[in-house]
Amino acid sequence: MYDNWHGISEWLRMDQLVAKENSLLLASIAVLSTIFLLSVWYSSHSLTFTAKETLSKTSLATDHLKQNLRPQEPYDGAASSDLLDGDSSFTIDESCDISIGKWVSETRGPVYSNLTCSFIPEMNNCQKYGKPPGYLYWRWKPDGCDLPWFEPQRFLDLVRGKKLAFIGDSIARNQFESLLCLLSQVDTAIQIEGNSTSKYRTIHFQSSNFTLMVMWSEYYVKAVPNTNCDAIGCFDLYLDKVNLNWTSRLPGLDYLVISGGNWYFRKNYLYENDTLIGCTNCNEENLKDYGTVYAIRSALRKALESINSCQSCRRLKTFVRTYSTAHFENGAWFNGGNCNRTEPFNESEINLYIRVSIRGCKSSK
Repeated sequence: MYDNWHGISEWLRMDQLVAKENSLLLASIAVLSTIFLLSVWYSSHSLTFTAKETLSKTSLATDHLKQNLRPQEPYDGAASSDLLDGDSSFTIDESCDISIGKWVSETRGPVYSNLTCSFIPEMNNCQKYGKPPGYLYWRWKPDGCDLPWFEPQRFLDLVRGKKLAFIGDSIARNQFESLLCLLSQVDTAIQIEGNSTSKYRTIHFQSSNFTLMVMWSEYYVKAVPNTNCDAIGCFDLYLDKVNLNWTSRLPGLDYLVISGGNWYFRKNYLYENDTLIGCTNCNEENLKDYGTVYAIRSALRKALESINSCQSCRRLKTFVRTYSTAHFENGAWFNGGNCNRTEPFNESEINLYIRVSIRGCKSSK
């Protein structure tokens, strides 16, 4: 997987302190898709919420996972139902917190591979370029319950005639591509807008009449490139003006997954009421550094307010997801960093990360 924002100095400083933190989008999207399937299935449960509800309690999805080493087995749709023990009415106790758990080994492998999904972009084809396939053989196991195996056909049956869109940066795009690969194993996917490099793409699944979309908006709000920045680039962010390129497409959607955050870790200039109020990750005289959290909070709140005020979006259910940590260790994507982890973090590694991070925060004061 690739991401093009990890040259950001503040984020890299934390990365280099630990040189450990990574995410695996392939497996995490399977978890996200399962969570989404369950929330559609049990739409009265707490996994489903509106943008209005999100304004008061943001839902965060977690990403921690990696790799093992085994030859990949082909997807067997029939065998995948074993987890359900033949029970098509699989249920999960509402009291079970599916965000608390651990990654466990899964011998069956994923629903798709680079050989069975033609929609994987060339630059994302990890196995083609030699990455060991072990990272594919993990599944999320909540402490108090279990999750059903992701069934592409069941998912399509549940969302028949519906429209789902991912909005955000390359994390959202990766989620879109992975769900596209999952579903294309059982239904014909026709691209009706864009291509693999487009910022806006629309896919239609013929048999189920399901529409899958992705809309690129790395900041959610209006963002204008600032030409006075370095090669990494920075933007003028208008925190009180939403990006109309994606909000204009909200009517008609049934489900929306909004995610992002990594682009805020670069230097940016902040505007409110068309007036420059400060910046983030900067060190400029007579200009206040508001910090990354303020910028993300303001932009996300504006995005959710816009979704909630959409008069033609009353049936829309919104899922909020934050950003994944860096995939690269020992450097960034542009200076020799790699993403070769082969297994999930264990507790000692996580505790070490927390201790080092706290020390880093204290030393920077």
